Amino acid sequence: RKVKQLFVKLLHGQFGNAVEVNEYILCAVVDAFGGDKQNEIESDWKGAVEMLEMYFEKEQSDEYRGGQLKEKEYGNVWKRLIQLCGSQLEDVLECWKVIGKKVNAVDGYLGLLESTGKFKRPDVGLKVVYAMKKSGIGVGAWVLKVFERGIKWRAVEESRKRTKGNVVEMMSKDRVDVNREIPLLMQPFWRLLKVECGVTQIELPIERVRIKF
Repeated sequence: RKVKQLFVKLLHGQFGNAVEVNEYILCAVVDAFGGDKQNEIESDWKGAVEMLEMYFEKEQSDEYRGGQLKEKEYGNVWKRLIQLCGSQLEDVLECWKVIGKKVNAVDGYLGLLESTGKFKRPDVGLKVVYAMKKSGIGVGAWVLKVFERGIKWRAVEESRKRTKGNVVEMMSKDRVDVNREIPLLMQPFWRLLKVECGVTQIELPIERVRIKF
């Protein structure tokens, strides 16, 4: 609540010209909604999105006199948002609807793709890759590695929880077999994702559905 009050005052120029909204302030605002496990306070990505929407609305108004953030700077805010809503992929997609048009296309899509990997969802990963291609972004093996990075992160996290952080027993990223981590029902989409990224070449068993985020 205090963060919201301070941010509203800042947007309305109550601190004068001494303080302007910038990348660091927006990141700090997002972080403030990250919750606190020790005090059993849950993260609130919707609260963070509300603050960003408030800023975007102010930024477009005629009375706004602050600076304009660059795409790369919005990209850093986007990364913080992804971390904030890490429990549900649907939450990540909702955040994308708010900030997606502000972010550098490559940074934005790669952040989305890594998130789909964390949730073992190559079906949604395919939609991201299709959107990248439609936007004119070249796709290759490097894009698939971003998805795999998400898969490996999730595998290591699950291993850490199972072993209660035992370093000896805990799985390392190098030992993760990505193919085995993909659920059975998601395997056809995983194979198609590899084809779209140019890693393998097989006949496409599923009709392409191009969806723009």
